[in-house]
Amino acid sequence: MFVRHEFRTAINRNRDKSYEELKCTPKIYNNPIQTKLVMKYKGLQEFLAERSELGIYLRFARAVAEGRYKDNQVFFGLVQTMQMATERRIRGAGMQNFPYPREFREWSFLIRMSSPRAYRNMAQEFRMESERSIRHCTSKQPRFPLGITSESFGFLRRYCEDYGYSIGHPLCLSVDDTKLFPAMQPLYDGPAKSWFLIGLPGETQLQAATPEQLEELMDGQHSPATKLRLWAIQIPFPNIPPLAFAILPIASKITASELTTYQLHAMNVVKAGTSILHNINPPSDYSNEEIISIPLYNLQGNIYINTQDAPHGRKTARNNIFSGACGLVLGDFVVHYKQLYDMAMTVSDPTLYERDVVRADRQDDNAAHRVFSAATLKGLTKDTEENMGLIVFLFVIGELIDAYESRTMPHAERAKVALRVRFFLSTWKLFLKKVGYSIQRHYLPPGATKIFHTLVDGLLGLILIHRDHLSSPMIPLLPWKHESMANERIFSALRGIFPEMSLVQALLAVPNIRATMSKAKQALFSKASYKTVANGYSFSNDTEDSAIM
Repeated sequence: MFVRHEFRTAINRNRDKSYEELKCTPKIYNNPIQTKLVMKYKGLQEFLAERSELGIYLRFARAVAEGRYKDNQVFFGLVQTMQMATERRIRGAGMQNFPYPREFREWSFLIRMSSPRAYRNMAQEFRMESERSIRHCTSKQPRFPLGITSESFGFLRRYCEDYGYSIGHPLCLSVDDTKLFPAMQPLYDGPAKSWFLIGLPGETQLQAATPEQLEELMDGQHSPATKLRLWAIQIPFPNIPPLAFAILPIASKITASELTTYQLHAMNVVKAGTSILHNINPPSDYSNEEIISIPLYNLQGNIYINTQDAPHGRKTARNNIFSGACGLVLGDFVVHYKQLYDMAMTVSDPTLYERDVVRADRQDDNAAHRVFSAATLKGLTKDTEENMGLIVFLFVIGELIDAYESRTMPHAERAKVALRVRFFLSTWKLFLKKVGYSIQRHYLPPGATKIFHTLVDGLLGLILIHRDHLSSPMIPLLPWKHESMANERIFSALRGIFPEMSLVQALLAVPNIRATMSKAKQALFSKASYKTVANGYSFSNDTEDSAIM
């Protein structure tokens, strides 16, 4: 009987009964629990049956109940506001004191700041806060402070508390500068109930008690700041956004001592500590071996290491190949621009774009990735007589960058790579001296050399700190988190809103950007692509980092 087609068709037929049929069926033939629930809650049977015309909505309701949208609070907030607005309209109630979810509200503020027209178009279709209400709320909030203040350390404390991160655990403090549109602009401070003229270098703010005083200040002669310095702090774990710790407008000409003062203040240092050295002592049988010293800094009992941004080192290496100021000589081989030009223009299957070598953007992260890619190295090996010097240079420097950015490389291998780069640079320089070649003409410039030495010492120092100086051995070492990528993410977000950014615009935008820069949200539907050309900043998402934890 079971193998007959007619019988199998009959038993597979959907026999879900409606409420009217179910209440007339003898209880002996029904599931007592299901019957009780269906008779108690009208509409439950239709919901469980999942009719085809309502399938997508029922699946969405189930997904919400199961918590599948818990990581997308902006979208969930939009649904909440639409539902609450509909319920109020049905009751005939007004929209006064409408409760907007926090994440959705912050996102809508950012949309309005970037494009008021787009915000108005969205407000016609969705329930969103009025622009007047946004301006009123913004005016009452304390604005982001200039310089490093007690509020900055309050931001840091709340940042660590929000993620349950102990203050005694390591943090990554990075600093970087970006171009600022020089302008003197007024800004109202709600808590102070006063107007300020903003735009001068440093923490200077010109207060105006009356509109007339403000006009007089604006008519005066001023020298606005041309750069913006940003301090960012990153908890070195995956899926945690960076914190915009402090910003400071600076002039194009500023002394190193002034910058050092702010940097020490950012590290909350009362007095400078003493520099300590960790030496890798050689065995007694090899007393002629070089002692390698890695400088660590002890400031008020906290151990610091100075590192450099690995992607910046990659761009520096690429730019020095393009530079005509130095002709890099490696033994019997040379490194020069035409080798990369030929890889982009003359080979049948190029790994580089024309834009990478002709009028190239020196700050293009994606172009630097392509230069140091395995495909480019493989293409160069087709003519080793011509390209051997470039192959060696790209391999050695590229491995140093990989030692920072690799998610799978063992730490012992990272240390070997760093030491190899140190020996490579010292041997290269020693060779040029012995054969009588000019260091200034045939070696890396001092600035590039310092960057690579800082990368080497920084990586070895991180390994030493995690091995010898942390309160808990369970804290993982993720070298790619100890970079200035946090600054570049914030700069990229600011430039996306204001291509020509002034100081006032930065002060208004930073709090909203900081509140909405959740990497988990960014990784929902977007991934980094190294095939993009002329893209400037390029970031890797953290989805692959989660498996490490």
